[in-house]
Amino acid sequence: CEVVFISGESGTGKTALAESIKERVASCEGTYITGKFDLKLRGPYFGIISLFRELCGEILELRRINSDRYQELCRSIISEVGGEIVLLTNIVPVLEEAIEVPFMPHVVADQGTKKRRNV
Repeated sequence: CEVVFISGESGTGKTALAESIKERVASCEGTYITGKFDLKLRGPYFGIISLFRELCGEILELRRINSDRYQELCRSIISEVGGEIVLLTNIVPVLEEAIEVPFMPHVVADQGTKKRRNV
């Protein structure tokens, strides 16, 4: 898995640079997603949340076109993320629909315990 972050001043061609690799990513069966970060207009996490939303859209599209690959991806995400999936679905609710998150009562209970300890 590779991730590319592009930063720079407004008007320097970041979007054009990102768009220039879109076809190459697709030809390697990769997933191309973008997000814009603007602290002044939308808050510190908007760029990350918009990336997750776009990624969820890609996952939902995969569910439509390749069910086996979709199921494999969902298992992989849940396996890698583990109990943190609850936190991620609180931040990006569409993620729960996109990967069909199983109910994990032990994770919810553990997080409640952590919150009480941190108070």
